[in-house]
Amino acid sequence: MNPKELLWSLFGMALVAWFFSDSLRARESAIIFSRQACHQAGMQFLDETVALARLGIRFGEQGLAWRRVYHFEYSDDRMVSSCHPYTRRGKGWVILCGTILEELTLEI
Repeated sequence: MNPKELLWSLFGMALVAWFFSDSLRARESAIIFSRQACHQAGMQFLDETVALARLGIRFGEQGLAWRRVYHFEYSDDRMVSSCHPYTRRGKGWVILCGTILEELTLEI
């Protein structure tokens, strides 16, 4: 392997490592935003996790940034009577541009 190929390989590995780190940071932000929204709505944030649904690039406040759409689930466990539990489940999504919240929606 010549020095030029080695340099490009190192650059590629650094880029993959940066993307992985940035994705983890964005996912943690999405979890925090989702948890807060569910708490404010009196809902239970299910599984304490979000799932990446879409990934794109957007020009945001800080220049070019990854735009990520995460989905999550929540529930409202209430007992109508002791014999008939009533559970309202819903889906929500979080849209982030980098780690900045663009939109958060709870289906009701």
